[in-house]
Amino acid sequence: MALTDQLSVDRSSDARAPRRLSLRGIYELWLSRHALAKLDSAGLRDVGIDPKAAQREVAAPFWDVPATWIEPCKGPFAR
Repeated sequence: MALTDQLSVDRSSDARAPRRLSLRGIYELWLSRHALAKLDSAGLRDVGIDPKAAQREVAAPFWDVPATWIEPCKGPFAR
């Protein structure tokens, strides 16, 4: 994902709709952060990630994910 994607503002009609992270998304996030935690400094350098940034990402709570990972809620309680 490009930096501009992370900084863009969602102006679509459902921008204010409640959002959720699926169980599959939470599991994939755990796998990704677990793999990141296993990389040594050489591995992090290979993928272009600063070791301090990797530590912050590994320590982040599961609900702290990019907005593109979260899908709008659909159902009776969605706005």
